[in-house]
Amino acid sequence: MSRPGRVLDGTGILVPARAAVVFLAALAAAVPASAAGPRILEFGGLSWTVRRTTGPSAPGPNLFRDTEDQVRVDPAGRLILSVRKRGEVWTASEIIARRATGYGTYSFEVGGGARDLDPGIVFGFFTWDPTPGLHNREIDIELSRWGDPEGPDGWFTVQPYERPGNQDSFLLPPASVYRFEMRWEPGSVS
Repeated sequence: MSRPGRVLDGTGILVPARAAVVFLAALAAAVPASAAGPRILEFGGLSWTVRRTTGPSAPGPNLFRDTEDQVRVDPAGRLILSVRKRGEVWTASEIIARRATGYGTYSFEVGGGARDLDPGIVFGFFTWDPTPGLHNREIDIELSRWGDPEGPDGWFTVQPYERPGNQDSFLLPPASVYRFEMRWEPGSVS
């Protein structure tokens, strides 16, 4: 993935993904919580499963919670994802589209506080296919300093990220709202 106007070579990995995923996670190990059935959320014209895990899980390892105080849509229609400390345990948030999304243009907005995320927090918007081949058809827009307070806070990535040209990092400029857009077509992402 790259900034608008620059296209990355897909090198065979750009095929329709089965789901879009949004997550907010702390870069910290977590401990198990009690299990429950999946919670469904309506947002942006799609139905989403709110992820819940009973122990550390990838990415991370993180403990994902599906409680209303962790993941919700507010009265203005905005999705609220939270990282919360419950006792000594940090919990993360993730939603997963319940239907395939495939090629297309995807956009989202994030409040200006994105520049002020703790360096150990990751916000990610990405495609993901549970089929392990072709790097899970993963394309990422991530806001994180990956634990480095001085590091870049924005990342556009087409997996595998190690391939030259498949990852671009940047510093977020001051803004009240950030708008991100990904245009995914056969053979390219821009």
